[in-house]
Amino acid sequence: MPGFNLAMGLFATVWAVLMPLRPETFDTGRFAGMHWLPDAAWIAFFASLALLHAAAFLRPARSNIVLVADMLTAWIWLSVAASFLRIEVKTGGLAPGTFIYVIMGFAALCHGVYCAGRPRTGG
Repeated sequence: MPGFNLAMGLFATVWAVLMPLRPETFDTGRFAGMHWLPDAAWIAFFASLALLHAAAFLRPARSNIVLVADMLTAWIWLSVAASFLRIEVKTGGLAPGTFIYVIMGFAALCHGVYCAGRPRTGG
């Protein structure tokens, strides 16, 4: 289970780092659908999400941290996919990236539900 948190944390870290380093990438194409929040809010959110996943990776027995990290991850990747879809429907095409974010969002949701059902160890 910690491997999932490591992977999601690394993915959130990459987004948190790339957004300020390559802002032009996020201003065009499918990423234009994400302008419903300012860039600073996205960067702060992804950085916070990366820290939550780091805590969940280091303390996997703390199911409340894992659950919060997974539910926020599910929300953000499904929101990103919906933002992409909004732009893609207007342009008349669907990109594989949209499906990847949907899969990531549902995987995080399933991981969170699974971890919520585990017995609490208090670790």
